[in-house]
Amino acid sequence: MLRRLADSPFRAGELAAGLPISRPAAGKLPRSLKRAGLTRATRSGRERIYRVASSGRRKMGEMPERMRAMAHRRGAPFEAFKHYAEKDR
Repeated sequence: MLRRLADSPFRAGELAAGLPISRPAAGKLPRSLKRAGLTRATRSGRERIYRVASSGRRKMGEMPERMRAMAHRRGAPFEAFKHYAEKDR
């Protein structure tokens, strides 16, 4: 979702289209990203338009280093996620 938002803003329903996640998860994830400060949302009628927040770009740039630090403390699950997240770069 963050990769999509990095390119352009999306309505919440469009954002999850084609991703291998359940409909309830697709509804919760944009709100979770907003609470984490990675995205921001504006209202357009009854819909919310999500885009990457300026602070979100900085935080996303810090993620690889934070994940490496967590992997040393927590082990293999974080290394596996890191590998998955970085494979399409």
